[in-house]
Amino acid sequence: MNHSEERVHVSTVSVRSLEGAWRSAMVLSGHELVGDEPPRLGGEDTGPSPFDLVAGGLAQCTNITLRMYAERKGWAVEDVRVSVDVQWEDDAYWLERRIEIEGMLDSQQLDRMHDIARRTPVTLVLLEGMRIDDVHARA
Repeated sequence: MNHSEERVHVSTVSVRSLEGAWRSAMVLSGHELVGDEPPRLGGEDTGPSPFDLVAGGLAQCTNITLRMYAERKGWAVEDVRVSVDVQWEDDAYWLERRIEIEGMLDSQQLDRMHDIARRTPVTLVLLEGMRIDDVHARA
């Protein structure tokens, strides 16, 4: 964002603790969800983990962006399926994204869709990083 652009609110997420080792109640822009950790991390697996939510955000953003792009171009895309696996190896996390596009697209169109996938908003944030401003308050 350059300095001449107006700040735009995109999303608000709030989380509070629930009973159980790592359970939490989340409100994501008005949508309620329970989060947890898997048993291997001491949780009860009663909801998605933080990494599930990150992977889900990437998959959803990719899906929506590709469908919007195809619609704008008038391309015959019937379905876009995106899955994201979170991996841990050599003391580092990484994401593996699989994109399947069903429809009557030629190889140039498919290449363009894969190029667009590398530039979705969530992809760019994950690749480039994002500023985090912490505000500390007492309850």
